[in-house]
Formats: sequence, C-alpha cells, structure tokens
Amino acid sequence: MNNSKLKILTLVLAAFAIVSALPCFCAEADSSITTYELTEINMTIDVPSQTSVITSAVKKNDKSFRDGTFDYLTAMSKMREDNAYLYGKNVADGYEIEVMSMKNEDKLKDLSKLKEKKLNKLLDNYSKQEDIVESSIYKNGYLTFLFASRTSNGPEGRFFYSDYYTVYDGNDIMVRLISENDNITQEELSVLKTVTDSIRLPVKRRLSLKALPGKSVFYAFIFLTAAFILIVLYRRHDEKVNAVILPIAEKCKAFTLKTSSALKEKAKAEKEKLAEKAENAQKASKREEPAEKPSEVSDQTDDTAPNEQSEVEEEDDEDLSSIDLDAAIALFDDSSV
Repeated sequence: MNNSKLKILTLVLAAFAIVSALPCFCAEADSSITTYELTEINMTIDVPSQTSVITSAVKKNDKSFRDGTFDYLTAMSKMREDNAYLYGKNVADGYEIEVMSMKNEDKLKDLSKLKEKKLNKLLDNYSKQEDIVESSIYKNGYLTFLFASRTSNGPEGRFFYSDYYTVYDGNDIMVRLISENDNITQEELSVLKTVTDSIRLPVKRRLSLKALPGKSVFYAFIFLTAAFILIVLYRRHDEKVNAVILPIAEKCKAFTLKTSSALKEKAKAEKEKLAEKAENAQKASKREEPAEKPSEVSDQTDDTAPNEQSEVEEEDDEDLSSIDLDAAIALFDDSSV
C-alpha cells in the first residue's frame, strides 16, 4: 500500500473515530442520580443515588436483599399491593419513595389534555379526601399532575407523605414520598419534585419537528468536515486522491443543504399548523366558557423528553361527575398508608 492510500485510510478511520467519540462528550453523567427503566410500564425515571431501590423486575439474589435493606417477601408483597413498580428507601435522610401505576378505569386518558375548568373541578374533588392537607395543580411542560400533601395514622403513629398523580395514555401514575420525620421537609418535597420531573414516557402525540434536525445535520456536518480536512491535506499533493475526495465532499455538502432545508420547511409548516390549531381551539374555548385565570405553570422542562404538544385538542366535554377519581386514588392509598 503506497503512502497516499495509507494516509487516506488513516484519516478516514480517524474521522470515524471522532464521530463515534463525540456523543460521549455531549453530556456529562450525573453521579448523584441513578436512572431506572421500568419496562413493564414503559417508563424511565431518575432517583437519587444514595437511595436503595428495588423494582418489580428485581431478582431474589439482588444485593438489596443480601445487605438487609429489604426483605424479599415483604418488599415484593408491598409492591404488589400498592401497584408499585419502584420502591426505594433513603435511610440517611429518612424517607421512602414509590412509583405506582395502574390502568385508569374511567374516561380519563390524559390530564394534560383537560381544559383548566375541568382540571380545577377534578382538583376540588381530589382535595376533599380526608387525609389531604394541601393540594394544587402542577405542570412541568410535559405532564400535568395533581399534587397533594397528606397526613395519616399508621401502626407506628402519625406520618406524613406527599404525591404527584397524573393520567397519561389511559394509565394512572403516582409518585409518592413517605417521610419518617415529624413532618415532610422542604428537602423531601424537592426530591419528590425532581424525581417526578425526570419521568420519561412513550410519546403518543405527534410532535413538532423542531427538535428533529439535530442528529441528521450533525452527522452530515461531521462527514462534510472530515471531507474538507482531507481536501485541504491532499489537494496540492495527489490529483488521484483529489478526484476521489471532491465528489464525496460535494455529496456531503448537497446532503447537508438538502436535509437542513427540508427539515426547516417541515418545521415551519408544522409551526404554522399548530398556531392555526391553537387559535381555533382558543376561539372555541371562548365561545364555550368565560375566561379564567390560568393555573401557574412551572418553567421547568425536561430536556431529555418532549415538552411541546403538537396537538391542542382536549378531552370531550364529558360529565366529570362520572369520573370516580377518589376510587382510583384509593387503590394506591389503601395499602400504602
């Protein structure tokens, strides 16, 4: 193999190595959290690393049972009764955390699609539960939750807990933190909120193309850059190499421009379509009901999860009196309390 061919092979391999290594530097791993895949409910969620955690898929020989943090039979029985798919204990900070889910048996499909008026009615009904001392609506830009702080009497005395409840794709989801302290602390509430905000679920809605061009354009740009480097290195030294590289560079350039232009056009069309839907929905809403003060919406968004809904459509105007939200919550509460 002559020197020019060897140089070409070396540079091509180096370019591919760079492309392969770049994703590793895109985001620095956060050692303070551990990510769990709850495959049975198609959920990914982050929990503080200092919390000992088991999931519904845990094996009997897991280290959590060997070190005495959990008793296998007791823990698995509790999780089955609570419809829980993740159960964690933080001994140092004195709290337990659970992620629970079950099929919603009423008409609710997604709390995020409800109009504010209906959502407030649900909150009113939700707040009437005896153990709730505080409740509110929480939106993180991805999901809509009913938040509640509670107090209850158990076998070992009075205890405090808080939870975020939502419905997504027809499934009830609840994230709950039970405090072992005299009252639930702000630090514990912060942990609960952070864990809740980390939820990632399958995307059932058709989303804006705004976030899609990244990978295609990124890789096209990398290949174009690699081709350009090769051109600079060899343009004046080897006409044969030049004849091979130039077509590749032109193809890369054409691909980048074509991909970028097409995606921009699609994103623009999608944006205009969404704006039209939003305007129509707003007009329809004004005709149906008086203006109301919107609930406070958190500015937080989940960068790893879609935070834009491309459809502004909402649930039909069914009679909310037929939705037994208390019964759904009770299925979580009966065994957890």
